[in-house]
Amino acid sequence: MPSSQTPAKINIYDSNVVKQVLDDHLVKILINEEFKEDVQLSNQKIILGLLSCGLAALSHFWPTPFPHNKTLLIFCVVSYMILSAALQYIATYKEKDFIFLTQSRLRYSDDAMEVASTLKKYGEIYTMSLAKKGLGTKKVEKSVSITKYFYSDGVFAEDKFEKDVKQMLKEFLGLNLSLIHI
Repeated sequence: MPSSQTPAKINIYDSNVVKQVLDDHLVKILINEEFKEDVQLSNQKIILGLLSCGLAALSHFWPTPFPHNKTLLIFCVVSYMILSAALQYIATYKEKDFIFLTQSRLRYSDDAMEVASTLKKYGEIYTMSLAKKGLGTKKVEKSVSITKYFYSDGVFAEDKFEKDVKQMLKEFLGLNLSLIHI
């Protein structure tokens, strides 16, 4: 095992916990490979949320009593609905099932990725994918039974998982072995 810590045991029959452990280690490996998180989408969501809260506060604390501030209330409610719809759009169509969005490691490279994973409830097949960010067609995907990464007592086989993730990175980056630390 790469880490010197004693391995934690998990309940391998709880698919949420299994997926969380695998996703966390996938992100950790990418960060160790010097990929930085692209937080632009998160920042957009925060700004939209703050604007929504600001509109709610404005409509609540406006000093004019109700019948006279009807136009302001209508504006705030309609704006709040539009901002909520924009947040839902981002969550559904832009974030999808991504667990990590990366920036390009070099200024003029195109190795920015969208990292996604799926594990169905009560399922045993974990699918992880690395796709080129944006409208790119480059995609590497791997589906593996979780029994490959967890022993029967619930201990995570981090070394096996790391080997598979690094192999996927090699495929994604076009087998440029100098970019991957082994």
